[in-house]
Amino acid sequence: MATKKAAAKEVPLPTPVAKMTKTQTVKVLAEKLEADGKQVQAFLDALLEMATEQTREAGEFTIRTLAAIQQQAKRSRLLPRLR
Repeated sequence: MATKKAAAKEVPLPTPVAKMTKTQTVKVLAEKLEADGKQVQAFLDALLEMATEQTREAGEFTIRTLAAIQQQAKRSRLLPRLR
């Protein structure tokens, strides 16, 4: 007879219109993955560092089916005319 697995914990997500803080993101991911919060924090920090470096060097960073980050050209600032 097959044994039943324990039901996965339901992690309440913030409302769709509310922006999640980094702490909330780490907490939700840690609970969903059943991992330590420090491990999730370290992973997110490494991912951010890698994305920043890749965007600076190549102009874009992509994780297929998840996100694509592209570097935008900054507009030059015009100095006010001296009178």
